[in-house]
Amino acid sequence: MYYQCIESVCLLISAEELHENISSDAKQMSETADTDMNSQTEDKSKEEIKSEITSVSKETWISFEDFCVCFQNLYVFHKPHTYTYNYQKTEFKCNDDRVLYYLLVDSLNPIEILVSFSALVHWDIGATKQEAPSTSKATLMVEHFSWKCAAPGELVLKMRTYATKATVLNLPVGRHILLFTVSSPIGYHIHLCSMVPCVFGEEDAVIPSLEKESFRFIEQATAILKAIGNVINNFSNKPELSEALKELKLAHCPPGLHGTGMAEEHFKVFNSAFWYLIKYVLGKKVPYRYKFAFRSFTLDFKDTEIFEDDSVSSASSYRTSSFNDVAHSLTLTSESSEVNSPGIWQKRIPTFEEEAAALKLQAIWRGAYVRKVLNSRKPGTKENTIVKETLQKLWTAIELNFEQCAVILLREMFKKNCKSIEKFPCYEDEWCKVSFADYAVTYADQPPNIWFVIFREIFIVPED
Repeated sequence: MYYQCIESVCLLISAEELHENISSDAKQMSETADTDMNSQTEDKSKEEIKSEITSVSKETWISFEDFCVCFQNLYVFHKPHTYTYNYQKTEFKCNDDRVLYYLLVDSLNPIEILVSFSALVHWDIGATKQEAPSTSKATLMVEHFSWKCAAPGELVLKMRTYATKATVLNLPVGRHILLFTVSSPIGYHIHLCSMVPCVFGEEDAVIPSLEKESFRFIEQATAILKAIGNVINNFSNKPELSEALKELKLAHCPPGLHGTGMAEEHFKVFNSAFWYLIKYVLGKKVPYRYKFAFRSFTLDFKDTEIFEDDSVSSASSYRTSSFNDVAHSLTLTSESSEVNSPGIWQKRIPTFEEEAAALKLQAIWRGAYVRKVLNSRKPGTKENTIVKETLQKLWTAIELNFEQCAVILLREMFKKNCKSIEKFPCYEDEWCKVSFADYAVTYADQPPNIWFVIFREIFIVPED
């Protein structure tokens, strides 16, 4: 890499030099011809001189190593008005107490923030050359911070100056909370420039924004729900359905999870969260056809909370519950499955033979039920048509509030505390998510030197 230095050279040509270049044959020409020739030569020479002055230059190249030796400091000037967002904090004071500010920034792309720090300090004007200067520098420290952790965060920037310094702070993708600690004898000015929106200020200004989900969390949630919608839209197309199911698996399974022991547990967590979303959209009393459609969608036949509404909540024995299950299984193909078991079995303890018969009927029914669910995955069948219509109605209800449903789905997966969730990239943003509620109470005047209860209240805090 080379740098080019251009030096302009001005050429001065006198009239005498021009006349010396005229050939001897031209001197024998007539006076009139000499006059015309001389005028043309003078005009042409003026043009040539002007052209040479502007075009002729001398080029000198130096290597990058030599350039660094010659120029040890390179100053880059930034124009604050060219940045989309600007934040400033200024304060004048009479002490050197530390001042704290908080910065919240969230982005799906790498973050660059220009930090300019100006300080007003005491200058020891009377100090001589032999005396050590007593001027104290102002300090700005920037470190990662979280209200969930009492230990100091990682230091990302430290600036000390008598006047003004500026630097670019680079942060990776995601949500970050930074703590700015300022120490200056008289005053200071902080100026932040960024192309992404931030929240910069005191604690009360930043905390309310921490209840929202991070951008990476929302991006991951919407990707999962879009994959679910793709499966629903292609439920009657066998080639497209197979590809859509693979995309769904890649969307809701974190990187590096495939082929590990946590994969099975993670699928249970996803199925449970999806069922929770269905109940949120349709209400707690979900019709049977949606339960069957869920089974067809997930092929989850294990005992979960899906049919919890169908079970009898009384404190009956296992034998009674067996007869209730049989009574339900005999009517599961119709909407009448939502009713309770026949009254003849209520508050009655079955015999051993009756229990054995009930268990046999249950086994037969489970086999028929599984075959029916598997058949609903085959395009062209009656069951597939019914399930496709049911899922389409569900998807229409989800699309009315798509982003909120996506957040509910992924947040429910996080609540299961499955180890696989920690492999999501957005899991790193969880330490920056907190819920805050401010309470104010009053109490009567109390005599001095006694203990008393300031307040006794019930706190209602949003779930984190």
